[in-house]
Formats: sequence, C-alpha cells, structure tokens
Amino acid sequence: MGALVEITLVDLRQTAEVREANVDLPRTGAMLEARTVDVAGWVLGATTTAIAMEVHLAGCPVSRLTLDRGRPDVAAAFRNVPGAQRAGFHGTISLVGRDPEVQLELRAVLADGRRVLVAMVRGRRLWRQSAAPPERELVSIAVACRDQSPHLADALDSVLAQTYPHVEIVLVDDGSLETGEIPEHCAGIRVVRQEGEGLAAARNTGIRQTNGDYLVFLDAGDQLLPHAIEMGVRHLQARADVAAVSAQSRPVAPDGSALPAPSRALIDGDPYAALLRRNVAGMSGTTMFRRGVFEQITGFDGSVPGCEDYELHLRVARQFSVSLHDEVIGLHRHGPDLMGCEPEGVLRSSLATVRRQRRYVRGDPHLEAAFRDGEAVRGYAEPLRERIAHSAREHDWRSAARGVVTLAAQRTGAILAVRRKIRRAPP
Repeated sequence: MGALVEITLVDLRQTAEVREANVDLPRTGAMLEARTVDVAGWVLGATTTAIAMEVHLAGCPVSRLTLDRGRPDVAAAFRNVPGAQRAGFHGTISLVGRDPEVQLELRAVLADGRRVLVAMVRGRRLWRQSAAPPERELVSIAVACRDQSPHLADALDSVLAQTYPHVEIVLVDDGSLETGEIPEHCAGIRVVRQEGEGLAAARNTGIRQTNGDYLVFLDAGDQLLPHAIEMGVRHLQARADVAAVSAQSRPVAPDGSALPAPSRALIDGDPYAALLRRNVAGMSGTTMFRRGVFEQITGFDGSVPGCEDYELHLRVARQFSVSLHDEVIGLHRHGPDLMGCEPEGVLRSSLATVRRQRRYVRGDPHLEAAFRDGEAVRGYAEPLRERIAHSAREHDWRSAARGVVTLAAQRTGAILAVRRKIRRAPP
C-alpha cells in the first residue's frame, strides 16, 4: 500500500549545444517507489564538452551527476568525439514531496558553465492499490482509551453503526484503572492493553496491531457519524494521489449536548498552508489515512501532548498530497476528563508544533505568511480563551489569571480576544 510514482513522459530535447543525448532511466510507463528515482543516460556536447548532468526537481536543482560512467556503446557510435568513452551519468534522486505531479529537468552542464535543457521527465504520485476488490477494502479503526468508560460506549456504538461493513476495530487501553467495564462492550472488538504510555503510544500501537488498507484513529470521547467510514473510503478510492482525507466535526459537551461550533477556517487550496494557520483537520477520528503513509513516515510523536494528531497531519501534508473538506462526519467531545484536553498544555504544544515547521517554510512567501499566522495564536488559543472567559464570568479569578499568564507567555495580542469574549457574554 506504499506510495508510488508513475512515469508518464520522458521528453528528449534537441539543442544546438548538445550533439546527442539519451535517458536510459527512468522509462515512460515505469511504476516506481515514491521515495527515489534512478536517473541514468549519457550526453555529448557539440562545440563545448559536457562535464555533468544537473537534475532539477520542481524547478530547483537537487543533484549534480558527473559524467564519469564508461559507455563503450557511445564511444563506438561517436569514435571521433572527445569524451564519448565516459559520457555516462547515473544517480538516485529523492522524490519526497507533496506535489501530486513530479517534474524533473535534466540539464547538461558544459565546460564553459552553461546549462542546457536535455530532457523533461514527468510523473504522477499514486498509492499502491489493495489486492482486495474496492468494495471490500478493509478499514482499521483504532480506538484509544484511558479511564473513559462513560464515553467509551458511545464511541464504540458509533463505530459499530457504520454503513461501510468491512471494518476492523481495535481498542487500545492505555493503562485504564477501570478495565472491568471495557470488555462488556467489545463483542467483535479486539482489546490491546498497555501500561499508561500516553495517547501517541496508544495510537502507534493501533498502527502495529491492525491490518486494514486504511486507518482511522478515534479517541474514546468522540463519535463517528454513520456515513463517516464510507465517505472516507469513497474519497480515497477516487483520488489515487491522495495520502489522507480529513473532514469536519461538531463540538459536544461531556453529556453529549451540542456546543457552539467555532468558525470554519478557510482552506485556500494548499492544505499544508491551511494547517500551518490552524488545525483545520479537527478531531483525529475525522481523518482517514492510507496504511502506506506509515511505511513512509514514523507514527505519532508523543513529545507534543495534546497535539499528536496535529503534528502528524502537518508532517503528512508537508510530504504528500492530502484532501480537506467541510463535510461533518464526527462529534468531538470537549471536557477535562478526556485524554490530552488541558487547554494550557494544548496551546503550548500547538505553538511548539507550528514552530517546528519553520525550517520547511523558509524561502516560500506563501508558506511563510501561513506560518506567521499560525504563530499569532489565532486558532490554537481558542479553547484557553473560552476557559478564561468562563472562569471570569464565574468569578474564578485564580483559574482566569492562570490562563491569562499562559496566553501572555505565548502572545500578548491573544488576550484582547478574551476581553471581547467577556464583554459580549450575556450577564
């Protein structure tokens, strides 16, 4: 189920500066693993000797291949041309990137410093298909749980009620003290226990302990709407270039009652930029991944507690093509008893997660602007601002002050939004 690249075109160019050239690898129609591609061939300059081949990926130089490979076939065909005996080049080029289309330019480097376009290589990123018929592809749903039995039944019932029938459900119990209540709700559900290693480790256990073509990670406090899995499978089957698809959720209180929905963030066509500005992927269970994603990257990172899913979404969107849309397919429960929901910690982890992306956005004005927006705390501070406003209205000044100190330590401008919330609130 890993990532692939299909080579759709190898186009040789004729120029006055190059006497003759050929690209042996890659070949049109080849299906390659998406991490790398072997580039090989030979080139002869016309009036000026060719000394190297420069490879550009998406317009940027990524490798310089010296012409040092013996080519007796070329020497036999061009007996009187200097350098024909060793006119060959070969190299392995990294294809890691999120653009669905791959475009390589092969430029001959001449002895006088000129670069001459010799060939264009185009490809498209795909994902290896399952051996199962499309209508029977297996979806693995990993449910992470720790002492959340009041909400766990709702989460499991929502999984069992899915309209898509081919699902595998694994419940990862991360050191619950109330383990006695869990098996009663698990007919047809496999339970895996671990010793309180944290949410990221529980989800990574879910990756290792499942077998599906697609993966969904549901927290025990959340629920999926009945069409959620069917929608995700349908979308990924229609988009062979997409590594993951994320939908939306509605917030609910611990008792299941509806909460005011936050404003939807605009997705401007670049999911990575949208995620830099705000965690538009929402709750973890509304994202479906191809299993092959986890053959290419490591799993969840436990060093950003409360933002394990957000950090993973950024990594995936940075390297692969992903899809985000506005359909609501889940219910996201908010409450202090849920794994990783403490607002102060989530704010700190959110900003730490965004700041990790700094080196990946340098030089791209569009991504740099999105990064600055993300650092400004606009989306990530919302839960903490809500808690501060609520504490102030309830005259819990100690809790409100603690939240304000956390906001001030991150971004003083975010405090103004709290003041507006308090003033707008009904008496």
